[in-house]
Amino acid sequence: MKLFLPTIGLSIVLALLWVYWDHVRMVGVKNSVGAQEVSQARPVLIYEPAQVKAFQIRHGQELIISARMDKNRAWTLEAPFRAPADAYMVDRALGILSRVTMAGPVASEAPNLEEFGLQEPKISVEIEDGADRQWLAVGKAAPLGGTFYARTSQSKQIVLVPQKEILLLPKSPSELLDLRVVPLARDPVHTIEVRQGTVSIRLQATSDGGWTIQSPVRASVDRSVMVEWLDRLTALRASKVSPRDGREGSRSRASRVGSIILTAGYVSESVEFFRDGSRILARRSDQPNLQYELADQDSSLLLPELSHLRDKRLLVE
Repeated sequence: MKLFLPTIGLSIVLALLWVYWDHVRMVGVKNSVGAQEVSQARPVLIYEPAQVKAFQIRHGQELIISARMDKNRAWTLEAPFRAPADAYMVDRALGILSRVTMAGPVASEAPNLEEFGLQEPKISVEIEDGADRQWLAVGKAAPLGGTFYARTSQSKQIVLVPQKEILLLPKSPSELLDLRVVPLARDPVHTIEVRQGTVSIRLQATSDGGWTIQSPVRASVDRSVMVEWLDRLTALRASKVSPRDGREGSRSRASRVGSIILTAGYVSESVEFFRDGSRILARRSDQPNLQYELADQDSSLLLPELSHLRDKRLLVE
C-alpha cells in the first residue's frame, strides 16, 4: 500500500498540471482570436466624423461630390452643382466611410502603384479634418473575392478593403440632398391651397384635428381621405434631384400641372408640378435652383379634385 501512495500522488499532480495547461492554452487561443478579430475590424482610415468640415468623392478623375460645412454648421453641396445638403445624409456618408475596415495587408510599400490600380484610383475620398487632409484611394478588385486594393494618407501600406463597404459610399449628389418633394409637410400645417388651372381649393385645419374646405365652397372634408393625402405628401420622395435648367427651350417643353401651397405658423412654402413627357417634375419654392423628378406618379393623387376631398355626408352652409 505504501508503494502505491507516491504513484497516486504523482498521478494527481500530473492531472492538475494537465488541467492547468489546458486552461492556459484555451485562454491563449481565445486571446489570439480576439486580437485577430480586432485587427481585422480596424478602420482603414481613422478620423472623427463629427470633426470633418469638408469632403470630396471622385470616380477616377471625375468629381462626383464636393460638400462643405459653413460657419453655421450647415452643409452645402458645392459640386457638381450648388445646393443645401441634408445634414443627416452627410453624417450617414461620413459614418459609412469611417466604418470601412481593413480586410488584410498586402504589401508594406507598393513599388508599383499601377499594379494595384492605385496610380489612378477607381474611387478616391478626401476629407478635411480640422487643419488636416486625409484621403482614401481605392484601386482595382483583388483576386481574393469581394475586396479592393486600397491605400490611405495614414499609411504607405497597401491593404484589402471589403467591396460591400466601399459600395455603400454615395455614388451621386442626390444621395446627400433632402429628397422630400413637399416642404412643411411634416410641420403642423394649418392652411393648404391646391391650384389646378383656374381652380383653387383652400383647406383650413380645425381645432379638433379635422379640415374644412373654405373655397370655392364651404364644406366639410372627409377626414380619412385628408389623412391619406397628407401621408402621401409627407412620404413623397424624388427619385432624382438635379440643378434646374434655366434655358427657355427646356422650360417650354414642360407643361404646368398645378401647385400646392402649405402654411405652418407664419411660414408659407409651395411646390409646383410639371409634366415633361412621361415625367412629373417638381420645383420647391425654398429650393428654386433644384428640380425634383418623381417616379411613376399619378398627378391626380398629388392634386386631388374637390369632389374627392369633400365629405358628401354633410355640407357647411
